[in-house]
Amino acid sequence: MEVILTPHIEASLARIRAHAVVLAPQDATTLNDYHHPATEGLGPINTKQDQVTGLILHDTVAFSEDGIPLGVIDAPCWARDPHDRGKRERRKHLPIEQKESHKWLRSYRKLAEIQALCPDTLFVSVGDRESDLYELFTEAAREPTGPKLLVRVERSRRRRVDTDAVLWSYVSAQPVAGELKLRLPKRGNRPAREVLTPRAFLRG
Repeated sequence: MEVILTPHIEASLARIRAHAVVLAPQDATTLNDYHHPATEGLGPINTKQDQVTGLILHDTVAFSEDGIPLGVIDAPCWARDPHDRGKRERRKHLPIEQKESHKWLRSYRKLAEIQALCPDTLFVSVGDRESDLYELFTEAAREPTGPKLLVRVERSRRRRVDTDAVLWSYVSAQPVAGELKLRLPKRGNRPAREVLTPRAFLRG
């Protein structure tokens, strides 16, 4: 995968350097072998009950601020070990380097390498709630000039701010800094429409 992506990333750098801000969302998807059951070297990708096997692909794609794709930054692909299935409790005690969640740090570090090659571009690594990891925030805080983080916080965790207030209560009490109008496309019987964001953006 590294060999295949290298020329693509080199071409992407030229496009990236033309932008002051680049968003780099990262997320995983599964590639299943439903139509090719004889394929070897695959691993479980769904529940124990359905026994579906395949590969995990965790890609990071660069986008301009207005949503134009600029190129793939990283795309590791692997098969889970079928013998690890059902060992969630044991994995809780492993260092992050031995967990699948290490993929978030790998992507961030790859983005940091790109950042070093494009010093005039501000990079923002974007992740969903699965990326709400202490190790990822520590990694980002270690180098102030590196990529920034935009992470959807896992609400079930009792995050606190400097005032020792619970994060969600603190955010709800802040003054509104602005609103964003979004256009939602037609879905089923519901027509296309414009809506305001349910939560206002906050300063800082």
